[in-house]
Amino acid sequence: DFETIGCTGEETNKLITYLATVSRKLDDPLSILILSRSAAGKSMLQDSVLMLVPDEDKEHYSRITGQALFYKGENSLVHKVLGIEEQDGASEAAYSIRIIQSSKCLTAAVTAKDPVTGQMKTAEYRVNGPLCVIVTTTKSDLDYETMNRFVVLSIDETIQQTEAIHALQRTRDTLEGMLKEVRTESIIKKHQNAQRLLKPLKVVNPYAEFLTYTSEQLRTRRDHKKYLNLIKAITFLHQYQRIHKIVTHKSKDIEYIEATLDDIQLANEIAHQVMGRCLDELCPPARKLLYLVRDMAVQTAKKEAIKPVEVRFTRKTIRDYSKWSDNQIRDHLSVLVDLEYILITSGSPGSRYMYKLLWDGQGSDGSMFTMGITDITEIRKKAKIAGVLVNCVP
Repeated sequence: DFETIGCTGEETNKLITYLATVSRKLDDPLSILILSRSAAGKSMLQDSVLMLVPDEDKEHYSRITGQALFYKGENSLVHKVLGIEEQDGASEAAYSIRIIQSSKCLTAAVTAKDPVTGQMKTAEYRVNGPLCVIVTTTKSDLDYETMNRFVVLSIDETIQQTEAIHALQRTRDTLEGMLKEVRTESIIKKHQNAQRLLKPLKVVNPYAEFLTYTSEQLRTRRDHKKYLNLIKAITFLHQYQRIHKIVTHKSKDIEYIEATLDDIQLANEIAHQVMGRCLDELCPPARKLLYLVRDMAVQTAKKEAIKPVEVRFTRKTIRDYSKWSDNQIRDHLSVLVDLEYILITSGSPGSRYMYKLLWDGQGSDGSMFTMGITDITEIRKKAKIAGVLVNCVP
């Protein structure tokens, strides 16, 4: 359907952005920031996804002023998608966007003149969320406070993607392309009506206690929540393929559906691609040192009957194992620390530093990976041991 309406490639980006728009109906929606150079296709991705959202469930602006959101109707943004074409157009409203994403509401007290008495008085405004926000930008130096509230997507800028776009553009001038344009309206209507069928209900993850996420950096407190909400969005979208259950709490019936291992598997695949990294970001010597440190940690862990991530080591430990010079280790270890493959656990200038390995071996085949996410096979094993019913489709 995306190909038909004119958006080619970007399979993972299309999938997670579509899931984000669906998550608007949940208590904690995902928000998307699409980052790329000019003309790469970020607006096409945003526009294509927004086309499929029902008109009554979206607000799409080119620009928002600093106070604009504070004066929206009280429930005018509840469970909606807010699309802003360029981050420059939202820069004045960045504060209000961050607050409504985190707090699920905006409140403001302003002075206004009473039309009857003419006296100044305080007027209170409240705008409720939650909502999904989708913003595009060409700026890679956005402030940390804004970036960490979004799932950040980068557009494919390879020659192969450019060739695919050119091919699609040529096809749209053919008879086949003309017929695709005719079908576009029916496709948009189909998706909008399908989304209208989604009922508000709760999502429960029976495997939540078996999930893991790296906890070494403070920002992962938000990243972990994005990962959990991604699982919920996938489950929520499949609500007509799930058994609906009801639990009674304080004389109130609560309807819910449960996440499956299939949902978690898909969320893991998306998270690795979207929130992950690739070892290609390392220069060859730094990558080689990372492999050596990993081998060293694994061997030490076996001897001491602990996990590799629990092994502590110094530069001397690495030097003795690798036989590299201290200068080589110092230079490339600093790169691995900066990129958070290895963590400093203790030490200060003038004293000995202790390190531990954060990388668990993922991505050795060149694929994207997110550190700390438990593989679905391990989740299945833990669930069986705990006696949790393991099923893919109820």
